[in-house]
Amino acid sequence: SLMQFRYRQLAVLHRLLRTYGADADAVFRGAGFDPAIIEEPSVDTDVDRLEALHQAAARATGDRAIGLEVALALEK
Repeated sequence: SLMQFRYRQLAVLHRLLRTYGADADAVFRGAGFDPAIIEEPSVDTDVDRLEALHQAAARATGDRAIGLEVALALEK
């Protein structure tokens, strides 16, 4: 998919991966994201890359609902 959109949750996802004891930087790199990107307030990306990142995060943590965890973390 070429649909681009602005995404603000990368830092939240990175932090959540670390709380699970996962190698957050490796997960990000594996999905084609430079871990330094979490310093950006938001990033333009496409749906497929973001889906790949969430799938990698789910594999790394065993939490198939990690995308929901990120959304819930933003509610706090």
